[in-house]
Amino acid sequence: ARHYVVGYDNMLRDNLYMKAEVYYQDLYDVPVDRTGENYFSIINFRAGFSDRPLANNGTGRNYGLEVTLEKYFSDNYYFLVTGSLCDSQYTGSDNVERNTRFNSNHAMNVLAGKEFVFGSENRRKAFGFSVKSTWVGGPRLIPIDLEASILADETVRDYDRAFEETGDDYFRTDIQISFRKDRSKATHILKLDIQNVTNRLNTFNLQYDSNTQSIRKSTQLGIIPILSYKVKF
Repeated sequence: ARHYVVGYDNMLRDNLYMKAEVYYQDLYDVPVDRTGENYFSIINFRAGFSDRPLANNGTGRNYGLEVTLEKYFSDNYYFLVTGSLCDSQYTGSDNVERNTRFNSNHAMNVLAGKEFVFGSENRRKAFGFSVKSTWVGGPRLIPIDLEASILADETVRDYDRAFEETGDDYFRTDIQISFRKDRSKATHILKLDIQNVTNRLNTFNLQYDSNTQSIRKSTQLGIIPILSYKVKF
């Protein structure tokens, strides 16, 4: 890979930092299928291994803009905001340029927290609250050919249109509430994490359902509360 980056960093004021980057990544010698001309490329793998014979004939490119604004922890609060606009393309053994599986086009993350401290120095107590939110463009999908799936009675995908369609945007917000007691010999922390507090059912995958002869969407988990107690010596 060849990387080209132009960046700008600036301390706007004490404890407030901003960074912006424009980048271009040129990928070459990417492993693709060497048995024929098709869409396949290792660039789209999330995990695992390929059992196909491969050749280093593929290419890819990623480019975009990233901006970060960060307030370091001071005055008992902090925040971090990041935003990204991006594009991600590749070519397989058929030399057709397509979106990669990961071409979400945009992403945004917000993290913020506040702590309220009270009590004496030797018997300090703190109540904390934080929130983390993520919004990312939907994953690229290989469309399902519904008519062919009905005939075959199983999921049949249209690989000629690989990664043309985009799934629903991913959105998740987590909140955390904590209570901490500092003592001379130990610190006690009671914490409640509520993951996916809006109970949004983000898309996990699309499959053909032979019972209804339709395309069925499977989703990720909804709201998950986690209560914990920790003692630090």
